Amino acid sequence: MKECKLCKCELKAANAKVCYHCGSDQRGFLRFIKDTGFTNMVAVVVLIFAFIQYNAAQREKVLAQEANSSSQKALHKIDSLGSHVEQMVKLYAEISYIQTTIYSISVDGAITYPENFHTKLDSLMKIIEPDRLKRQGWIENLNRSK
Repeated sequence: MKECKLCKCELKAANAKVCYHCGSDQRGFLRFIKDTGFTNMVAVVVLIFAFIQYNAAQREKVLAQEANSSSQKALHKIDSLGSHVEQMVKLYAEISYIQTTIYSISVDGAITYPENFHTKLDSLMKIIEPDRLKRQGWIENLNRSK
């Protein structure tokens, strides 16, 4: 014997499709559609679809916020590197000048540089170390090591 899914009465036939007592459909999904109505069923499907779309939009929002945050960090790093890049370009230009400067070696082995070489060297050191006292310390250390 089988029991009705709605009213719990005993059904005479084990494969009964409809309860003879309450008239409810015993086939599951069809019973749900019949009991709730087609309009309610469509409303449930629309709500499920809307929920899925809402979750997808929330995930996209979080990803967009993360991308915005990382781009802001990258822009900040680029802005902070701007002055360093400018200094590196100046440094490269000064080094290139020093490498291409023609110097001469006298008979006694002394190296003679062009007149503006020391000015260029000083400007190069200013790029590397803007603090005048530290630069003077470097020069003193170099003079002591000779």
